[in-house]
Parts: sequence; structure tokens; C-alpha cells
Amino acid sequence: MESTPEMIFYIVLIVLVLILIILILTVLVYVLLRKYYTIQKIDQCDAEDIFFVPNDDSFHIPGNIQRKTRNFNSAELQKHPSAYIFLNNKKKININTDEFFVGFSKSNNLTINEPGISQTHCKIKSTGDEFYIFDLISQTGTFLNGKKVLRTRELNDWDEIRIGNTLLVFRKIQYI
Repeated sequence: MESTPEMIFYIVLIVLVLILIILILTVLVYVLLRKYYTIQKIDQCDAEDIFFVPNDDSFHIPGNIQRKTRNFNSAELQKHPSAYIFLNNKKKININTDEFFVGFSKSNNLTINEPGISQTHCKIKSTGDEFYIFDLISQTGTFLNGKKVLRTRELNDWDEIRIGNTLLVFRKIQYI
């Protein structure tokens, strides 16, 4: 088969288009990974920057999404929580819903107004006697005992959760 200048032109054109597609995909992957895994320096959080939001059975989240606690045990959890967290070793906060949200939005169960905290940064989920922590694709990450939470992790008594410069110590109440 003879190679004509026209045939060579089309082969070069196809190779250039493939290289361009690979380059675009590489940049796209880089941008997405950088967006979700960037760690920034964060200023120290002051106690005045922390707000507590009372819990109720449902609350509004931006984007018209409703998060609800389980109705059959919400009242019981509020009277007798099975876990709590210490905020910066100063304040005790009961975990009295099945899903306990932390972030800078006032619709969270615990609101932390600190640079680098995402709107809804992480959640603690109760499944009976066990508690799990989820990082909700926060920009600066959630750390459990010094390690970044990349997937769901079970919480144990005395676990340390770091969100920005805020330290939360998880305590599980053992009923005998």
C-alpha cells in the first residue's frame, strides 16, 4: 500500500486529536483531585466563632434537601444520648440524633465558624451501639486520631477527631 501525502496528513491529524483528548482528560482529573484533596493552612479558631444549633427531627439544608432523624427513637436519644463529644476539651455536646452533622452552616448539629471548614464538613452516624464518621468531601479533610478519613471509619471511645484546628474527642456512653 502506497503512502500518499494525503494519507500521512490524516494519520498525523488523528494522532494529534488523540493526544489532545488525553491532555484534556489529564487536566480534568488533576483539577478534580486537587479540588477534593487540597490541604490549606488554617488560622486558630476562637471560642466565639462556635455556634450550637438545637436538634429537631428535620432541618433544612441548602438545595432543598431534607435530612431527618429516625422518628421512632429521636425523643429517646435526646433524653438519653449514647455518645457525646468534647469540643476543644471545653464543651460537652451530646450526640442525640442518628446523623450528627458538623460544618460552618447553621443547619448543622454543630456549627464551627472557622476558615477551611466546609458547609457540611463531616457527619457522625449512629447505627444502634456503633458510631461511624464520614468525611463529606470536605476541602481540608477530617482527621481521626491523626489520620485523614478517606472512607467511613468506626468511632471508638476516646477517639480524637480534628476538623481544621478544632479538636473533638468522641466519648461513647456504656450502659450497664
